[in-house]
Amino acid sequence: MVDVEEIKERLRGFKGQAGITFCGGEPFEQPEACLEISKWCREELGWNVWSFSGYTYESLQEIGGEKWEFLKSLDALIDGPFILAERDLTLKFRGSRNQRLLHLEYGTGKILRIE
Repeated sequence: MVDVEEIKERLRGFKGQAGITFCGGEPFEQPEACLEISKWCREELGWNVWSFSGYTYESLQEIGGEKWEFLKSLDALIDGPFILAERDLTLKFRGSRNQRLLHLEYGTGKILRIE
C-alpha cells in the first residue's frame, strides 16, 4: 500500500501534465483515497480528472456514499466492464462497445455529454 501523501509528492514532480486518470484495479474500491487525490490534483495542480470503472454510472449513483462522492470529483468517467466480445479498437478512450465516455459536471456528477 502506498501512502496518499507519497502519491501527492510524486505527482507534484510531474511537469507538463494536464490531468490524471484513475484506472487499473478498480478505483471505486478505494474511493476515499481516490477522492482525496482527485480533489488535490484539481485544487493544487489545476488538472482535469478522469476515471475508468467496471461499475456503471447508474450503479455508482445507486450505491452512493464515498463512491458517489469520488464520482462527483471527476470530469469524465469511462464506465462499464471491458467485454472481449464487444471489443472495438476504433472507439476513443474505450475498449469495448458497452463502455461509455461520460463527461461530468464537477461537483455534482451530472452527465453533460455521452460519447
